[in-house]
Amino acid sequence: MRDNGTTVASLSGLRAFALYNFNTETRALPAFSLRLDAGFPVGAFGGERTQVAVKGIVTRSWGRSRLHLNGAVRPGPDAPRPVVDALDRWWYGAAVDRTLFRQSALVVGEVYARRSTAPAPTDVNAALGLRWQWRPTAVIDLGVSRGLRRARGPDYAVTLGISKAFAIAGLMPRGR
Repeated sequence: MRDNGTTVASLSGLRAFALYNFNTETRALPAFSLRLDAGFPVGAFGGERTQVAVKGIVTRSWGRSRLHLNGAVRPGPDAPRPVVDALDRWWYGAAVDRTLFRQSALVVGEVYARRSTAPAPTDVNAALGLRWQWRPTAVIDLGVSRGLRRARGPDYAVTLGISKAFAIAGLMPRGR
């Protein structure tokens, strides 16, 4: 970011989340999960207050394809937000993915709507991406999105992500 002609570098907050899967998908029931996201005001571009969002995730499979329905809400007052990756006021969407050659590679398409703050207009976006699970706990993804109705930001975006999952043992009791 530039400030008075000089480049300023700083953090734009810190994000953490926890995910709990209530059930494995069965013939009668889709899989259902809840995710809790927290955004902390770390760095000069990190916003002014800690914010929390709750997300519901429902997944149903048909052969090599899956349908995902997701929705999230961030309760509490709006405050100055992080410059990058801020939690939205609300968000909902649908996605379809299809397993490619191997179980570790997927193509994903999604459409979603979101509102950043209570008085802000609603953004509607569509995205297409590839996901490759190159190790049991590591994923690389690449995507492109297009704003169908944009109130802010670019009409097109390209993303590249690298994720590493880990578990903390002993938090949940084990079945006997």
